[in-house]
Amino acid sequence: RLNESLVGAAAYAGINPSQPFQGREVEGIEAFADAGGRVLMLGDPPSVRLSGGLLFASFDEVAYKQTGVASRFGVAFGSGYLYNVAENDANFKSIYATPTGEGALTAGVDRVVMRNAVPVATGSGSVAMVGSEGTTLSSTRRTREYAVAVRNGDVAAIGDTSFLARDDVYEADNEGLVGNPAAFLVSGDKEPGAPAEPGPDRPAGPTGPVRPPGAGGAGGGSTTPTPAPA
Repeated sequence: RLNESLVGAAAYAGINPSQPFQGREVEGIEAFADAGGRVLMLGDPPSVRLSGGLLFASFDEVAYKQTGVASRFGVAFGSGYLYNVAENDANFKSIYATPTGEGALTAGVDRVVMRNAVPVATGSGSVAMVGSEGTTLSSTRRTREYAVAVRNGDVAAIGDTSFLARDDVYEADNEGLVGNPAAFLVSGDKEPGAPAEPGPDRPAGPTGPVRPPGAGGAGGGSTTPTPAPA
């Protein structure tokens, strides 16, 4: 069903999917990007879910299911959350992030506020934004320069969704971080009819090596359905 929707779509946005993608869906999204369709992935740090009874309660970490799709494009969402005790927006988890240069995701942006950020890595793409000096990852307690937005051809990934919230969209240059990814999504040039249904010469399932998509420039506990294409 997802692949059928992608045929008539120009862009696909996946936000914190709680269910893993099936092999056929991963193949469909990969073929969609290879055909020039734009893909945007947004992810937050893993959430914590309370399970068990009153006397035997336990807390389980629930990670969002971006891995199957993200890994096909040389992108990975980290674990834990980013924080900064030296420079922040009134809360150590409200970090500042700045562009590494001018690009489709950062045009007109000098600094943004991310209130629940997770690091994003790319092996074959480019880093678009990094956390400010002093940013630390909770799971390792290591302080370094962490990427929070990356691009790899027709695919982009941002390790935060809080900048989309009504109360935060006008903080710093967050409005630009909302508008730029939207413009990125609608500025692709997808070939008609893609992705094609798997056949004898195109088996379904996550097979084949990771490869960069397209030929463009430089990355809770509740159950929700697979995000629909934009």
